[in-house]
Amino acid sequence: MDNKKFDLAIKDFNGAIELMKSDGEKADGTANYPEYVSAFVDRGLVYEGLGKWSESLDDYNKAIKLWGGGRGENINPFVLNYRGNVLTRLNRFDEAILDYDASSKLFLDQRDIARYSEARSNYALALYEVGDTDAAVKAMKGTSRHQASHTPFSFFIFYRHHSQKSRFR
Repeated sequence: MDNKKFDLAIKDFNGAIELMKSDGEKADGTANYPEYVSAFVDRGLVYEGLGKWSESLDDYNKAIKLWGGGRGENINPFVLNYRGNVLTRLNRFDEAILDYDASSKLFLDQRDIARYSEARSNYALALYEVGDTDAAVKAMKGTSRHQASHTPFSFFIFYRHHSQKSRFR
């Protein structure tokens, strides 16, 4: 995947998923083993690399379903953030906001402040996209407060775009 041979990677993941299909999923729709879920997550990342947003979203949705669904602690917060990114690309900001919010909270629970800051920055930018500028500014300020040494680049973009409105003062 790292060398951008996305088409070959898709073939590999399709093959792996096909091999695991017979025993990868329990009767209740959850995964029998983590490799089955990982194949969907990894193929979703490849689809992102190809700009195939709908296919990527399908794979992330499948992975989340295999973990039991929802946005709780049984879900990998990275995948919620990935799905939020895809939803943003599809202009489905309200759904992305939910994923980014859940992802950031899970990262914070895990004490992963760097990943929390990234997810929270994405959350703030999605809030801005739906017109909730006040909540977006509040989320960005909270992000920089949690990790001053990791002020996300997106904060600077956001600040620069809105500095003429004096909302940060």
